[in-house]
Amino acid sequence: MENIYKNSDEVIQVIITDGTDPINPNDTSDIIISVYQQLEVIIQQWKLSDGTVSIFDAANGKVRVNLDRANTANLPEKRLYIEVAVEFANVDFEGGIQVEFGRDADDNTIPYIVLADLKNTVL
Repeated sequence: MENIYKNSDEVIQVIITDGTDPINPNDTSDIIISVYQQLEVIIQQWKLSDGTVSIFDAANGKVRVNLDRANTANLPEKRLYIEVAVEFANVDFEGGIQVEFGRDADDNTIPYIVLADLKNTVL
């Protein structure tokens, strides 16, 4: 686990897979990435559909987002978590959208993914 420092911009890179093989982000309806310290209190959120998620290696399922310094400046020094939701068009699901979250080796949904510890900037 790495540290993220308050008042610094951070690039977060994510690899989207089906558990084995990469998923090309262009084959999804949307990718939504959220960072939080407490569930229900999102610090920053990005969406592929609004252009805030950047694809940098589509064939290998790699995307990145920028965590803005202004969003961490006044937060307590605590662990940060990340949630990644991938949406696919699927008529068998309500609204025609199937949403998938991270899963473990036993195919259970992962309730949270530890991103990093938030620390004060060291000068």
